[in-house]
Formats: sequence, C-alpha cells, structure tokens
Amino acid sequence: GSTVGSAMRSLLLVAVLVVACQAQDKCNCEWVPSELGKGAYLSMYGLASAKSDVQSIRIFQMQRWVERLRTRLNDAVAAHKGEIAKALENKIERIEGNGCNLREFQCGGSRPRCLSNLLVCDGDAECPNGADESDDICKVIIAPGTTWVGRIHWKACKLRNDQIFRMTIISNRRKSYFKPREWVTASVVTEYQEEGEARSETFTLEGFWVYASRRLVLKPRAGASDKIGAVCHALGDGAHADCHMVQMGASRDMTICASGRVRKQ
Repeated sequence: GSTVGSAMRSLLLVAVLVVACQAQDKCNCEWVPSELGKGAYLSMYGLASAKSDVQSIRIFQMQRWVERLRTRLNDAVAAHKGEIAKALENKIERIEGNGCNLREFQCGGSRPRCLSNLLVCDGDAECPNGADESDDICKVIIAPGTTWVGRIHWKACKLRNDQIFRMTIISNRRKSYFKPREWVTASVVTEYQEEGEARSETFTLEGFWVYASRRLVLKPRAGASDKIGAVCHALGDGAHADCHMVQMGASRDMTICASGRVRKQ
C-alpha cells in the first residue's frame, strides 16, 4: 500500500519534470525509478502502462496467496488436522443445503443420494459408499459425563444479559430396535448476573441425539413448570456445537430464546 503510493507520487513528479525537460533542446526523457528495479525505464507516455503493471502485480500476488492458502488447507485435511475446515464445510452445507430435506441424510461421494435419517447408523449400509455407517457419523460424542460450556446470548423469552451455558450429559442409552437415535438425559446450568448478584438456574432435560444430523434435542421433563429446552448441533470437529435455549410451545413448536457456541470440555 505505502510502497505503491510512494511509487505513484514519484511517477507524478517525473511527469512534471519531463514536461519541463521537453521544453529544452536537449532532453533525456527517461528515468529509472528505484522502486521498480534496475533497468526499468519510463517516459511520460508509459505512466498509464506502469499503473497497469502495478495492478497486475497485485493481482498476481493475491492469486499466489489464494493458492498457498488452498494448499495449506488441503495439507491440513490430509494430515487429520482439518477440524476447522470440516466445521466450515458443515456450516456452508447447512446454509446452502445439500439437496436433501431436514429429515434426510446426504450420502455424498460420486453417487449422491438422499437417505432417511431413520436408516443412518442402524447397522446396515444403504449408501453406495457406506457413509451412513461410517465411524465419523456413528461415533458417540455425547457420552455420560461429558460437559459442553460456552456463552449464550438471550434475544427472546426471558430477556437477560449474556449467560454461561453448561451442559453435562447424565446418561444415554441406545435401544437395540431403534439404533438411529440415542436417548439422552442432561443437566443444563445457566449462570448470569442479576442486580449485581450472581445467579444460576438448573434444568434437567430429556431427549435424543440424531446421528444423521448430529443434532441433540432436549425437552423439559413432564410436569416441569419452566418449559425451557435445548437444541444443539455438533460441528464437524466434534469439539464444538451451536446451542439454543428454546421455549416449548403447546403445539410442539419451539421459540429460540438464546443462542451461542459451546466447547466440549
């Protein structure tokens, strides 16, 4: 930025000198600007060309930077260090879609195919590439005792300041006759400040983990006075998740009250 600006100011000064020089009988209207390297001669007629050259160099440098970044990303994935790349890929997929509806799983590979969520991690491979039974998809990341912690921001329901969200898995069980789901009990604690005092609320929630979508849906227990639940979507690295505190409606609809990103401890 500053180097290019300095070079352009020097070129403008040269233009003025060249005009003055051409008014004389003997004129050497060539100049060697130090910024552009030895042997680079410019005249007043080459100023536009020089500006174009500077822009071309900048574009070339940006292209090389993009290529280096792409190479580093590919190397990271190949070395099993591409957790961030996987998380980004999953996020883009959630935004753009993958050609399947919310209750379907995308097999991917050379023969993309949409498969019902109910057939994922059931013990039988239905995808041509076996993706529905892969270790990455069927790995249990919500084992009892695991804790997820992060900060959430409230935007509806009970309006509060940002809170610490702490979710601990109490138990999980997988029924042999319905393997695509993992039944989960969890404790969710929110910590916040109210009128200068530290306060906290604890919710015991029950629900299920969906292997196909890597989604945890937790609802309040029957008879609970506070109809607050939680929904978390695990990111591709298995160590982070986007979580929401939700309010359960009478017709099973959910209102998002607070959102934030949490990390597995």
